Amino acid sequence: MREPYLMKLANGTNLELRYTFKSLRFIEKATGSKFFVSIGQVGVDFLAASIAAGLQHKDAKMSAERAENLIEAHLAAGGELPAVADQLVEAFKAAGILKRGEDEEASEPTERPTPALLPEP
Repeated sequence: MREPYLMKLANGTNLELRYTFKSLRFIEKATGSKFFVSIGQVGVDFLAASIAAGLQHKDAKMSAERAENLIEAHLAAGGELPAVADQLVEAFKAAGILKRGEDEEASEPTERPTPALLPEP
């Protein structure tokens, strides 16, 4: 993992996502598909599993089911699923999992993660 990524949800929640090799294995197990196949065919299972995997550095028991609550809150506040997918791609780039474009640079987060935002198990 190179850098964390700060995902911003429409309800004002900021999620600090961190990805490792272990995170990728979690995503593959949760979706039943290889990571690089799933990233090309993003579905709702992949979105929830990816958010859960990125938050496991704060909560080892974070699951895709609990991440669904975060996505639901984002949608309820007027957010859209493509915005979630786009930010996940950026998070994977920040972690060195996906390649950045030649003109892209790493950026420092300007905001802090929202404390105590994780839904209860």
